[in-house]
Formats: sequence, C-alpha cells, structure tokens
Amino acid sequence: MALSVLVIVSFQYNENFLFVIKQPTYLLLVLLFGLLFFSMYLLLLSKQNLFQSDMIAYFNNLQDIHYLISFNSVSDIFKQVEFEKGFIIIQVIIGYFTNNSQTYGLIMYSLILLLPLTAAGYYFGRDSVPFIMIHYVFFNVFNTMSLIVIRQGIAFGILLISLTVYLKDHKKTAMMLMLLSAQYHSTAYFMVFALIIIELFKINLKLLLYVWGFTAILYIMNWNQKIIQYIPFDSKYLDSYTSDLGINQSVINGQMPNSFRYLLASAIFLLW
Repeated sequence: MALSVLVIVSFQYNENFLFVIKQPTYLLLVLLFGLLFFSMYLLLLSKQNLFQSDMIAYFNNLQDIHYLISFNSVSDIFKQVEFEKGFIIIQVIIGYFTNNSQTYGLIMYSLILLLPLTAAGYYFGRDSVPFIMIHYVFFNVFNTMSLIVIRQGIAFGILLISLTVYLKDHKKTAMMLMLLSAQYHSTAYFMVFALIIIELFKINLKLLLYVWGFTAILYIMNWNQKIIQYIPFDSKYLDSYTSDLGINQSVINGQMPNSFRYLLASAIFLLW
C-alpha cells in the first residue's frame, strides 16, 4: 500500500509517463489510496495486543471516568482525576460512544496520526500529506506515542499545528493553540513560555549559548530536579517526575534522570 501511494504520487512529476493524469484525478486517487492505507494500518494496529503498555492504563481511566460521570459533574471529575482537563474531556466524550478497548485504541491512534498530518497539510499543502504520512507512521516517535504517551501525543500534534499557524504569522491563534495543547499535557506550557520570550526579546546564537550553558550547569549539578518543583504550573506530574518514584523508574529502564547522554543529545541540536 505504501508503494502504491508513492507510485500514484510520482505520476504528477513524470510528464513522459504513458498514463499522465490530470490534477483533480491525481488528487482524488492519492487521497483514496492514502485513506485506504491509513485505514488498514490503524485497523491492524488496533487488532494487536498493544494493551500491555500504558494504553491499558488510559483505557482503565476511561472506564473509571465513565463510571464517575453517572454520579458527578464534569467539574467534580476534574477534582478527582489527576489528568489534565482537556484529556479528561476527551475521555468523557469517547466514553459516551464506546467501552471497547480496540475501538478506544483506534480512536487514539487516529488522533495522534491526524493532528500532525493536519499541520503538514496546512503548511506544506495537501500534496505533501501522503509522503509525510508514510514517513511518520514508520518513524519511532509515532510508535512511542501510540503505545505509551497518548497525552503527550495529542499535545504534540496540537503544538505542531500551532507552530505552523505561528509561521503563517497568526500569532494570537498560535498562542491559543499552544495553551490548548497544555490541556493535554502540561509540559506544553514550556513552549508557551518560549514563544513569549521569542516575541519579547531578540534571540541570537550568543544568548542561546549562554542559556544552554547555564541550564547545563543546573543539569550537571542536579539542581534542575529541585528547581522544576517550584514551577507554578498546575500539574501533579512534575512532582512525580522528580520524585524517588520517577528516579527509580529511570534506573529500572537503565537510565538516570540526569544522564550525560541526554546532555549530549541537546548539544547536538544546539550545534545544528
């Protein structure tokens, strides 16, 4: 199916091809093949036993919220459930339509795939979507977000849309979308903070090096673990990430929270 999409797409760029097709027909065929590939991929993905990962915890949360909504208002559920409000609302909506684990997985995979593709189509044009989709679904970040970090995946997709909107010079809308993404994972507030700094100050390489050097010192000295707990964002997860539980979980996975390899990875992006 992936090769079929690429073959159809290649027709547009080969003027000597025997079966050159007109633009409207080309777009229709690409969309049909893309939709068929997209549907088959997600269907097969949802049929696998993927609920050994964090997905099962999210599905169990869906069932808990579906039970709570029978006796509580949404505002009461916000107080009882620790997840961000945007994600809780999605759980409430999905819970009204299905209580099937595979259907739940299919809906979440669709969200995580469609949001970045929406950003790509808006910024690069619809012709780019088949190429980007094929690369994205086989890229490790999609597999990670599909299996483990559903909330981060949704926030990531909305952030990409907000960045494309920002690059189109619709800055207020971009800010609103960034705030919306933070309602699915609170770490997106850091992007809002970064955007405000970019708008208020002139960012050059020298300043960026100073900032990176300062934060690298905090990282090496392990002071970042202490400072982050005082950030006034409404997220109980910031505490858990920096608690003994989070550190022990990192050790189990063969890492340390302030692993030197993470610092090197950030340096690579800085050099780029």
